[in-house]
Amino acid sequence: MSLTWFDSLDALPDDTAPLFAGTLFDQRFWYATVIAHGLAVNCRPRFALLRDAQGAPRALLPGQICDGVLQSLTNCYSCAWAPLTVADDARDAARDLAQALGPIAARYEALDPADERAAGFLEGLGNGSSSALRFEQFGHWHEEIGARDFTAYMQGRPGALRSTVERRGRKLMKRGAQFDWIRDGDKLRFALEAYDAIYATSWKEPEPFPRFQAEFARAASEVGVLRMALLLLDDQPVAAQIWTVLDDRASVLKLAHDQKYDELSPGTVLTALALERLIDDDQVAEIDFGRGDDPYKRLWAHNRRGFVGVETARWTRPAEAMRIVRHAAGSLLRKVRS
Repeated sequence: MSLTWFDSLDALPDDTAPLFAGTLFDQRFWYATVIAHGLAVNCRPRFALLRDAQGAPRALLPGQICDGVLQSLTNCYSCAWAPLTVADDARDAARDLAQALGPIAARYEALDPADERAAGFLEGLGNGSSSALRFEQFGHWHEEIGARDFTAYMQGRPGALRSTVERRGRKLMKRGAQFDWIRDGDKLRFALEAYDAIYATSWKEPEPFPRFQAEFARAASEVGVLRMALLLLDDQPVAAQIWTVLDDRASVLKLAHDQKYDELSPGTVLTALALERLIDDDQVAEIDFGRGDDPYKRLWAHNRRGFVGVETARWTRPAEAMRIVRHAAGSLLRKVRS
């Protein structure tokens, strides 16, 4: 097997295209958006391609170099990351890639240990001259829909949530609220401007990459996976959400609502309206509420997947070894305090 490095997406050979065929966060348009609009100024893309003995692509590592350290090609919006591999040999291919990288200083984030690719990659990291330290990073709340329609799904939600959706939804509609469901076309620009305006009034911190959401939404629209939900009151947007649908999974990437209307719960009502479309029209099999353990998510979903990160370092390099030691000490201290 051979390992080759590339400095851009465009430099990758054509025969790597089938590797970008997994989840939303494996797609080429996702990585193109991260590179163009979601990298820190001290980072640049870096890809490692592993070929098998016959010369066929076996695994691809989407990465970035930040201040001289290899990292996963992720940012604060990344809900998952794993090496891109051939589907029928995912775990072994990812393990081979990790071993081919050799003992280097690196940091990989947003790994799902239940993903065969992530599991194989984690198994292959670390050897006698290097160490790999795993750490808990965030949770994903999700719900399997199965054969249920929206009505049946809502029957499984807490009574207080159902009551809020019904009462506040009725109030909003009496006041003339309008729901818009946007995939593409002329309304997309208005919806994105509305999202930005709502976000600016919300409790959330300013976006670290201000153009990322709009550029991602446009790219997702071009490949047909965007679903954008918008709630207007008196012709003014009061809540907005960015969803995607890919391979029967609906994922929410961003949401915001105008706090001036908190007594009407526009964000909660909009979530219900969006889920009705996703479940009854798109007939998705799973709802994914993205990264993070925000309390509201467990009202809409029962299940949680834990995602991890991992740092690797060479024991022969004191600075790298000390970073691992400090990280391990910090993790232990947090566990003791908790």
